[in-house]
Amino acid sequence: MDPSVLFMLAGAAVVLAAGAVANTQAVTRAKVSWAELAKELGLELEVNSEGRFRLSGEYAGFFITVRRYSAKDGVFARVHVDAEGRIPSSISLTRESGYSFVHKLVAEPEIRLGERVFDAELFVTGPERLIRAVLDAPCREQVLALFLGATDAKVADGFLSFSVKHADNPERLASRIQQGIDVAEALSVAEAEVLPRLVEDILSDDQLEVRLRNLEFLLRGSRGQDFVHRMLVDLLCDPQPEMRRAALLGLGKGDIESLLAVADNERDPRVRIALLGHLAAFAGPRLWPAIKDALRCRDEGVQRAAADAARVTKYTALAPRISRKIARQLATADAPTLVSLVDALAALRDPSTEPTLITLLQHDSRDVLRASAAALGEFGTVIAVEPLLACSERLLLAGDTKRAVLAAVGRIQSRLGEAAIGGLSLVASDTKVGALSLSAEAPPEGAVSKVK
Repeated sequence: MDPSVLFMLAGAAVVLAAGAVANTQAVTRAKVSWAELAKELGLELEVNSEGRFRLSGEYAGFFITVRRYSAKDGVFARVHVDAEGRIPSSISLTRESGYSFVHKLVAEPEIRLGERVFDAELFVTGPERLIRAVLDAPCREQVLALFLGATDAKVADGFLSFSVKHADNPERLASRIQQGIDVAEALSVAEAEVLPRLVEDILSDDQLEVRLRNLEFLLRGSRGQDFVHRMLVDLLCDPQPEMRRAALLGLGKGDIESLLAVADNERDPRVRIALLGHLAAFAGPRLWPAIKDALRCRDEGVQRAAADAARVTKYTALAPRISRKIARQLATADAPTLVSLVDALAALRDPSTEPTLITLLQHDSRDVLRASAAALGEFGTVIAVEPLLACSERLLLAGDTKRAVLAAVGRIQSRLGEAAIGGLSLVASDTKVGALSLSAEAPPEGAVSKVK
């Protein structure tokens, strides 16, 4: 045989022998480390003839197994925590990246908790009531830390499992095992604890979106229960306005005192809008002071809510104030606000507000024009007819708006009945339909004057 070949074979044998020796030494050192860990955790160490290690036994109330295995990118330990009977078997958690598109198609619907990072990283399925109750802020933090720091972590069928790299580092492995135990403990819940934990999450979670979603879920199935009612009343004083708004919408007529107390002191526009709309359905005149106060608010959304509440609660005495509000804001208020204010005037039917409505017939917004015309059609007098007809003659006026204006004229005419001598009537000629004419003589009793 060629001497060079012999030299290469000899070199390879030396390398292999050195590798075997190094591996034996590594296994020996690992065995010492794992023996120390087994003693520290009170677990039993098993070593087979191939140098594979296994720790098993009860630790911190859970039965755990830890297996050492080698992979191409290092030595790992697979940790398996048996929490069956404590972690609900119907809950499943895994890394979002660990689920393929096909898996997601056949899996149960995913639960989105409302925390951006958590929802982006983990794929969570199971009964929503359990998941929302268990995964409070501390638990989510622990789960996320474990799943991002370990490899192939998952929770399924009441078991938690994950892999740890650098498994022969006893401090690192012990730390990860304890982390897994903490997560298993956090995910454990008894049936009797589910609703109380969910309520506590709603009251104290540090993520607003999580709180809102949990509250929405709880109200879907447990609205009438006493503990839910107490929670909603407590939430009326919550520092986050979104929670106050969600809570008040879950309360009703029996809580009118609490709701009116909030209405007297609330200054967040979103909450005020919700309060006015909600209370208008059952508070009646008791809401009037809050409506009057809200009408003074600079926020146009609150003004619209106040106008709508005045309309629903028949707050007739507020009509002159609404009229003055329109006059002051005619050049600055947006069209939806003016429409809401005008709709309130239409419902309240105060004759003193007619001049304001006539003024609005000059507005550029078609919505404002239609609302003003409709209000005049409800209670306008003959004084409004000529401005309405003038409005209908405006160039570029849309057909639907023109029809609304002329319909208001028709309603006023129908209320007037017969036209007295010198009164106004509608002309029905082919050349100027809807024009005005003076009655030259009194019509027969009971007739309606209409010049042809």
